[in-house]
Amino acid sequence: MLADTQTGTYHLTVTSNSGVTGNPVKGPLQGILPQMNEVQQWILLVIGVCGLSLLIFLILIWWRNRQTIKEQPK
Repeated sequence: MLADTQTGTYHLTVTSNSGVTGNPVKGPLQGILPQMNEVQQWILLVIGVCGLSLLIFLILIWWRNRQTIKEQPK
């Protein structure tokens, strides 16, 4: 079986997405995650902020509990 092939010269032009004037991606994480749309970036940012807040809250609870245990007489 023979393949149908053609010989020739091809020119490939690669351009940056930052120079596009059509419909640039907007959002809070556009410089980090340009492949995500604006809604996805906002959702990811909200999830991240909630996760960070929960982590800080749990660390504060742990720290207070640790201090309370240290202060108890043996």
